[in-house]
Amino acid sequence: MRPLLTPVLGGYLRPWMTSSRAPETCKVWVVGANPAKPFPIEKIKSFDVYLDALFNRNGRSLRAIYDDITAGKPSPTRRNLDSVRVALKSVGIQDVLETNLNSYPTRMSSDLSAPVNREGRDRGEAIFKHLLESVRPEVVWLHGAGTLRKFRSRFEPRLPRKLADGEKLMCKEVSGRFYVLTPSLAPPAFNRWVRDFDDVRGRACQAIASRLG
Repeated sequence: MRPLLTPVLGGYLRPWMTSSRAPETCKVWVVGANPAKPFPIEKIKSFDVYLDALFNRNGRSLRAIYDDITAGKPSPTRRNLDSVRVALKSVGIQDVLETNLNSYPTRMSSDLSAPVNREGRDRGEAIFKHLLESVRPEVVWLHGAGTLRKFRSRFEPRLPRKLADGEKLMCKEVSGRFYVLTPSLAPPAFNRWVRDFDDVRGRACQAIASRLG
């Protein structure tokens, strides 16, 4: 993956966030559309520092870089992802990979289609495809209507096109992989189901724990 991870358009890509020292062994993925916060080249000392951070080695982590860039003020989406990670840990699931269909950061996922972002978009897509094909996670939690739609069209057409109206959680097994489908963890879409989040998160984590046995 090293060539895919080199800086593009002035910044580093964000292929995942995890506390695991072996991201390639994580059985559970939580997948969104794409990250929002950029990682400018000048904020990271070198490519080797970035690689160390990706794999949580030599005292470095991607989360530490993120906290430095955000001055310790995580975004609402990051706080939601943190709560999912904690909830999964509470049912015995430690190694979780938080990732996105595209690892190139843009303010809004729709910005990926802008011609100026083409190089970053293409690289970001290639990274996720490579990860999915090589790591082969057992559980994939897809959050967001756009995420589900794109994942379905590119990787698994047997998934539903969308959640039914009013539905907040669907679990489905396809070819040995367990899928968890929920609305987006990112505002503003998240704001429309925030009151159900605690319940849905708990039920999703219990379903995953039962599936992994």
